[in-house]
Amino acid sequence: MHRFEGKFEYTFETDENINQHKMMIPPMLLQPFIENAINHGILHKQSGTGTITICFEKLKNSICCSVTDNGIGRAAAKELKNAFQSDHESTSTIITEQRIQLLKDASQKMYDFSIIDLVDETGAIIGTKVVVEIPILIQ
Repeated sequence: MHRFEGKFEYTFETDENINQHKMMIPPMLLQPFIENAINHGILHKQSGTGTITICFEKLKNSICCSVTDNGIGRAAAKELKNAFQSDHESTSTIITEQRIQLLKDASQKMYDFSIIDLVDETGAIIGTKVVVEIPILIQ
């Protein structure tokens, strides 16, 4: 974490109705989104400290997991990538989407996934939020 020293802060928020010792979230499900928030959103932020919030909220029959950042947003990140003519094709989001679909198909349970571009009242991009809803899995 030394290379990111002072660049961002992070917080975890967990609904008090979630028993953290009994609930299971598929491993590495949120990691690609957290990594994208850091590498594509926060690290290119020109001013201020970046923030990343990882939140777990219990819904009726599922857990809503979200990763929210105050980075530069997806459109600006794509412009930067194009400006540097990077040939690197990021596949982490595609692979994670496919993994969520496989989990959904295998379990016949509700999984949902969305990416939201966050904007302020003037329409300016103020970050990105990824939301993954997974069925409650108890150990």
